Amino acid sequence: ADFTHVAQPGRTLRGVVTDGGTGNPVAGVRVKAMASWASRKNPAVTGKDGRYEIPGVPKSGSDRSAESRIDFVVDDSLHFNRRVRIEAAAGLEPLNLDVTLARGITVRGRVTDWETGDPVKGTVIYNPLYPNDHVPELWGTSVANPAASTQIQKDGTYEICVLPGPGAIAARIDEWDERLRRRPPRR
Repeated sequence: ADFTHVAQPGRTLRGVVTDGGTGNPVAGVRVKAMASWASRKNPAVTGKDGRYEIPGVPKSGSDRSAESRIDFVVDDSLHFNRRVRIEAAAGLEPLNLDVTLARGITVRGRVTDWETGDPVKGTVIYNPLYPNDHVPELWGTSVANPAASTQIQKDGTYEICVLPGPGAIAARIDEWDERLRRRPPRR
C-alpha cells in the first residue's frame, strides 16, 4: 500500500508573558495555539523568565492566511486568562508574541450543600457586570470579557480572580455529584 501525507506549513511562535501591573514575568502559564492539535494537547508552559515557545504552529484557514487564536491559560488566582488573535503573515519565519496579563483581586470562598454543609464538586465562575469601569481599562475594546473560572477543591474551597467593581460569582455543580442528583429539588 502507498501512503502520501502532505504536511501543513508551520512556524514557531515565541514570546514572553508579563504581569500588567508590575511588568514581571509570569511563570506557569499554559500557552495553546488553537490551530495546532499538538499545542492544544500539550501546551507550552512559561518558565521563570515568562518565556514560551511553540514549534510547528500551522497557518489557519483554507487559504493559510487567516488569523490564529492563541490562549494563555493561568492556573493562579492573580491573573486573568487571555485570548489573542494573530493575523497570519507571509513566510515561515518565527513569530514573536509578547503578552501582558491583567492582574485581578483574589477572592476565596467555600461552596457547600446548603442542607448538609458538605463540600460539593464543581466549578466557580466569575463575570464582571455592566457597567464595570475596570474592564475597558484593562482590556480595551478588542479583547474578550475578563471572565474567570476555577475548580472547587475537595474541601469545597476555591480561589478566583475578579475585578474591582460590579461582578457575579456563580457555582456550577458537576452532574456526577451523586449526592445532589439523587435528592429531589427543594421547593
